[in-house]
Amino acid sequence: MTWIEAPKSSDPVELAHYIEAEMLVSGEEYLSLAEVRDGWTSGQAPSEEELDFAFAEIDRRARHMGTHYPFFTVDNGVGFDKSGSSDLYSFLTLLSLRETPLRLAKDYPRSDPLFDAVVREAVRAALGPRAQALVFGWPPRGGRPSEFPKAVEWLAKRLGVGLRSHEAYSESLDGGVDIIGWAPFPDGQIAFPIVLAQNTIQRAFVKKPRDVVPEDWREWIRVKSDPLVGFAVPFFMRPKDPWWERAGTNVTYLWDRGRLVHELRLIDPTSWPEWPDIRAFVEEEVAGLHGSVAAAKPVDALPRSRKDRVIPPPIAATGC
Repeated sequence: MTWIEAPKSSDPVELAHYIEAEMLVSGEEYLSLAEVRDGWTSGQAPSEEELDFAFAEIDRRARHMGTHYPFFTVDNGVGFDKSGSSDLYSFLTLLSLRETPLRLAKDYPRSDPLFDAVVREAVRAALGPRAQALVFGWPPRGGRPSEFPKAVEWLAKRLGVGLRSHEAYSESLDGGVDIIGWAPFPDGQIAFPIVLAQNTIQRAFVKKPRDVVPEDWREWIRVKSDPLVGFAVPFFMRPKDPWWERAGTNVTYLWDRGRLVHELRLIDPTSWPEWPDIRAFVEEEVAGLHGSVAAAKPVDALPRSRKDRVIPPPIAATGC
């Protein structure tokens, strides 16, 4: 099971990913440093010092992402808080794993609308309290017409602006745009921020931001400047990954998993209409992954329940 293999590197980011995935699928609410090391074969486990760096990475994530990040370091181990809105981070993590039931079945119609909802709310949060956002991508939802030129006209009315041209690409499905957000002023006048966002859970995503061409939209609707561009993935991109430079060309907002959770840190996702489906998705995918692990491992290697153990309280995070 390639998604659950222990990392061959002692890189703290990779180790933190592994610890999160292990705890999410196993259901463990606490793992000590020694129990984390049990995931490796004899002689292959990272040193305590290397795991200390991984724990520091988990601390850093907790400080930067806010209350939706469910992991915390405590008493020389890692805890997993399953209460509240922890399923938001779990959902994005599950979308990031390889060879999951979702990816093996290619059941993206089940996952894509839910990820659209997360990105919709991140776009709304980025634009501020007066912002509006909607799903524009294919297949049409929320009253969007199927034919693209009519969908552009429908969008212009929602934005409160006129059409500049009726010649939007008739062969297009969504013009490369999955989510559209805007923040109008109460006076109803022009010149307010508009964001055209593309998102994907596909692993070949480096060139996807280029699907959005702001100049085209400026030709179709009466805006005075090019709309802003956003791009979102559920993957956690390391700080020095070249993706930031390659994908960031002509993109105002880049959201990876860390940034999505940070953007939504003040938002209550349990009020979203899609939240029950997000929670159900997490439960179903975890159950499927746990079943695949059980089939692949001998009984002695399966995670043991530690429900009777008292989990120490989290160490208070400091800094920013």
